[in-house]
Amino acid sequence: MKGKSKIYLFLTSLFFMFAPFSLGLTVIYFEDTLLIEWASGLIVNVSLWIILGIVIGILIKKKRILQPSKLELKLLLFGILSNVILYFYTFQNSLKIDHFITIYFSMILMLLLYQVIIDHKKFNYELWIIALLFFSIDIIHFNFVSSHNDLLETDYIDANFIQRLMYISIPLTTLALFITKIKKYKVMDYFTYTFIGIVILMPLVYFDRIETDNKFILTLNLLIPFVIVTDIIVSIIYKKFNVYKITFYIRMSTIAILIYIYEDTHYFVKSTYSNINLAELVFITYVIIICNLFEYLIPKKT
Repeated sequence: MKGKSKIYLFLTSLFFMFAPFSLGLTVIYFEDTLLIEWASGLIVNVSLWIILGIVIGILIKKKRILQPSKLELKLLLFGILSNVILYFYTFQNSLKIDHFITIYFSMILMLLLYQVIIDHKKFNYELWIIALLFFSIDIIHFNFVSSHNDLLETDYIDANFIQRLMYISIPLTTLALFITKIKKYKVMDYFTYTFIGIVILMPLVYFDRIETDNKFILTLNLLIPFVIVTDIIVSIIYKKFNVYKITFYIRMSTIAILIYIYEDTHYFVKSTYSNINLAELVFITYVIIICNLFEYLIPKKT
């Protein structure tokens, strides 16, 4: 990517941060006003648009940056429209649309924007699969399975065989997508193999397939950060650091965390589920978004 395109890519990325930043400023400066949270957030968000527009205009006028090309205009348009989506997602509770504008639906809309505005051919299968699957599970769970208004978040409801398959598809699909991505990183060495071995050992220990005591489990947990830190230090010393190892360890650590969560909640053997069980959908979604963003920003080898 050319230098000037990187500048406009950075400016585009600011639009993605405006909505949550607006929420923070709203809480700080508009808490004691008569304005509804979404209204004050809209004022702040639009003000940030105007400020950024003025800054871009000044930089172009002083020839600090060149006028945007067609691609760079598309990037800015994508950022603006994504900001609108993220505004509704950020202020979903204030707007009372939290059961519809979910993180998964927002991701679907932004993926559609990317396909239409930026690139018609490049298809991010991981984001699309996760967005569509999680959005479907979220809709089915809250509208058909857990549709009773008097249920608390922690109340458990019975799930039939088909519904259980639906819930179990969450970790299985995540694991399949993570493994597929990890294989493409090409970061395998002694450290990464060791880390994978630890993660494979975890379900055998946590799900009582191997008889162990608490000290062994604590040692296993301690090895995870030890291997990561040691690998980074050694790779930096010998100047062999592979930036894709960061996303590798993020994904593998996520698998390790999910194993711990599922063991604690007896996820694979129980026949009842609650709304709180779907919290891992949001966690997995954010991990995938962060990893994909990081992978997008990594300079491609020429």
